Amino acid sequence: MNEDRWYEDWRRRRREEPAPPGFADRVLAAVAADTVAADKAAAGDAAKRTALAAALLALLNSRLSRIGLCSLAAAACLFRLAHVVAIFVAY
Repeated sequence: MNEDRWYEDWRRRRREEPAPPGFADRVLAAVAADTVAADKAAAGDAAKRTALAAALLALLNSRLSRIGLCSLAAAACLFRLAHVVAIFVAY
């Protein structure tokens, strides 16, 4: 119960203090600068796509490769399920 009183006292003190002058302007400028930096980084990332990423995208565009990947994932899932069942049936 003591912690609640301390927390409420802290909230009351924080509520009474005014915001520093220019606080909102600094926050909005920081948000705008971060947005511009994020846009530049996203453009740079798109330009730096590697040959490996291009090869993976080309591979995933093929129907046969998607079937192979799904089959491999299903086999891995069945393998894991067999191990779980083997825990209970082993001895």
